[in-house]
Amino acid sequence: MIKIPLKPFLRVQALKMALFVVLTCWAAAASFWAYRSRPEIILIGLDEAGTRIITSAADPIIAKERIKFIREFLRGYYNYGANDYSQAISQVGSLMSDMLWREREGEFKRIAEQMSKTPLTQEARLFDLREVSEQEFEADIGLYIRSRLQERNVKYRVTLKIAPRKRNAENPYPLEVTGIHETEI
Repeated sequence: MIKIPLKPFLRVQALKMALFVVLTCWAAAASFWAYRSRPEIILIGLDEAGTRIITSAADPIIAKERIKFIREFLRGYYNYGANDYSQAISQVGSLMSDMLWREREGEFKRIAEQMSKTPLTQEARLFDLREVSEQEFEADIGLYIRSRLQERNVKYRVTLKIAPRKRNAENPYPLEVTGIHETEI
């Protein structure tokens, strides 16, 4: 057997070429495998009936989540005091669509300024919540407003419109409020 001595430069070049070929084969195989595997997102629900895979939007768990979202929004939107108004509205703002937030932002700032001059506390009580459609809810709310020595009770009928949205850290629900209409009753 005849040995051919390789110069160190050629040996390094041969190792580089072998490494390039191995990495290219690995990249091609990994890309092919990633293309062939189709990940599927599934939603698993837990309730009193047990654990199951949610397959339709008509599932009772989805309906309960919509109701819980509406209740949480109404609680945050109508229950506040002078000390926590900005924080409460900021939290509720994450449940609103960007368009609705921009539409109501001026009103929120005006109320915050007014609260710094004349502090008040507002508490809401939900009397009735009705689902008009999958995207529209109607609620009857009683407000108890205290400002210094004055107390006032007011009843409102609130119509909320909701739309789907991706979940995120600020809004754990897959929904957002896109419209609010209040009528005093």
